[in-house]
Amino acid sequence: MLLVLAVLSVAASSTLIVNVFVTLGEERKSELGLARAIGMKRRHLVLLFFFEGTIAALLGAAMGSVLGVGIGAGILSVLNVAFNGENLVGTSLVLHYDFLDLVAAFLVSVLIAMVTITLSASKISRLSIAGAIHNTEQSQH
Repeated sequence: MLLVLAVLSVAASSTLIVNVFVTLGEERKSELGLARAIGMKRRHLVLLFFFEGTIAALLGAAMGSVLGVGIGAGILSVLNVAFNGENLVGTSLVLHYDFLDLVAAFLVSVLIAMVTITLSASKISRLSIAGAIHNTEQSQH
């Protein structure tokens, strides 16, 4: 049950990251189109989003790793209350983690975020220069 919850959480967070970066790209479409028109390469555009995402990913992974331990403790306490209500004497779930578990959670979170950010940025970098500039001209009328 906990493994399914973890997989669904990773899928939801990856989807959220993609949505945030695609929305960010759409909001900055005219700016990015103009930058591409004056010589910015697609690779530079991907790197721009990658660096912006790196900062957010590092902060989010650090907070998520620490909060994950707290949420895990809460889930275990609820399960312990449920098991004790069934008169299962001597059964209790114990929270156990080490510092290396937190480091592993942090690194996996950053890795998933970086892959997701890179895929989103490569999609954003394929924007049409003419289309982005045309949107700018239409929005000014």
